[in-house]
Amino acid sequence: GVGLSAAKKGKELIKGLLPRANHGVACIDELNLMKVKDRGALLNAMEKGFITYDKGTTHQQIEADVRILATANPKGDRFIGNKVDFLKKQLPFDPALLSRFHIVFFIRRPSKEEFRTITKNLLTKEHKSLSSQDVTFIKEYITHMADHEVKFNKKLEPIVTNFFDNLKDKEDDYLVELSPRLVLGVVRMAKAAARMQGLGEVSKDLVKEVLVAFDQSLKIATDTASKKK
Repeated sequence: GVGLSAAKKGKELIKGLLPRANHGVACIDELNLMKVKDRGALLNAMEKGFITYDKGTTHQQIEADVRILATANPKGDRFIGNKVDFLKKQLPFDPALLSRFHIVFFIRRPSKEEFRTITKNLLTKEHKSLSSQDVTFIKEYITHMADHEVKFNKKLEPIVTNFFDNLKDKEDDYLVELSPRLVLGVVRMAKAAARMQGLGEVSKDLVKEVLVAFDQSLKIATDTASKKK
């Protein structure tokens, strides 16, 4: 019942999801249902690494330095149409919040053929559970690599600059704003990819892989049903 931020219970301040996930990962489903009071806390956590609780005589700053993975539904529960201006009106958040995420994928409901494939996979593919040893290894690996220093070689700057130059020419075709935050996001994702491999410096190939993923996230899936109409 505390939500993303914090709440007072008697004299005790109860921490919500964001401060509880400090220095970790907060996974949020259906972010579009977020309470109004939590919106400011979320922006603060993503921008500054802390939230503030101000109510009555209590004024407190609480650390909430988190990485956030979130899902959300558009207005009306599904994207309809293909025109960018029309799709933007269906977004559940304003550009200020969307720009806080390094990468955003816009996903439509699956077509009949896609749904058939999903159904088949659910019924036929074997889903193996991680063993306790696997879980322990992953946790230890993440903990070990979290503090691994990675440098971004300045020689890679032209690749990223040219990429965003080309995107700027088609900015009106995208649902997200091309802000400096996205450039920072590309650098951070490239560093994270290098960190996962235990590298001390971001390679040219890793930057290109991140840019491919970023480019794919900007593409708007075609709504075949709307096209038929």
